[in-house]
Amino acid sequence: VTVPGFMVINTDGLVDFLIGVLDNPSNSDDMVIEACGALWACLSKQPNANTNLLPQCFRAVLGLCVRHKGESTAFNSPILTEAAGTLSSVMYCVRENPFYISDEDIDAIISILDIVIECDVQNFSLMERLMDAIFSLCFLSKEVLIQFGVIVVVIDCMVEHETNEMIQQMGCAILALLASTENLQVNLSIAETDGIDMLVSALAGFTENLVIQTDACRALSHFSIDLEMK
Repeated sequence: VTVPGFMVINTDGLVDFLIGVLDNPSNSDDMVIEACGALWACLSKQPNANTNLLPQCFRAVLGLCVRHKGESTAFNSPILTEAAGTLSSVMYCVRENPFYISDEDIDAIISILDIVIECDVQNFSLMERLMDAIFSLCFLSKEVLIQFGVIVVVIDCMVEHETNEMIQQMGCAILALLASTENLQVNLSIAETDGIDMLVSALAGFTENLVIQTDACRALSHFSIDLEMK
């Protein structure tokens, strides 16, 4: 994937093969992890090259995450960590080439992040990657995310890792997209779950991070129209 000239190669066959590896529960953990890494690299290098296979990529990667989140099988942190990175790459491509994602699938992504907080809260990479996938989803299905409780889960991540710059950055970015001057109920939900406190804390704690400063201020600006929230 990193060799010169790869950008002009048609990778549909390779992506299709990797999807098959992820869909096969009998494959070893090592093979699945390597397949995730290869698919992640393909999508990152050629984000607009495999658009016809994006729905299959999404279903395969999300299905892999669901299988290993600790319900039907044991919670598998290594597979989930690699798969979450692949999912974030898939979701970036979906932002540019959108297709229908069901409410059930959106709920599954939020529930996986919630399980990570409970089962593997110190796995920063896994948490960041899932939050990155949710960030992309905010551009496509903001209302559904809110309906399934994404605000509480994202703020829980920020509370658990108040000193982790990347998690705070992702949290501020998501809240900046979800906060609304039109929907006071959403703002109230953010306020009632310590979201305002976390935004202010991120502003104070990461003064050199311009992304956090911008997104936290953007999120907080939506609260300025309500006198009580002020």
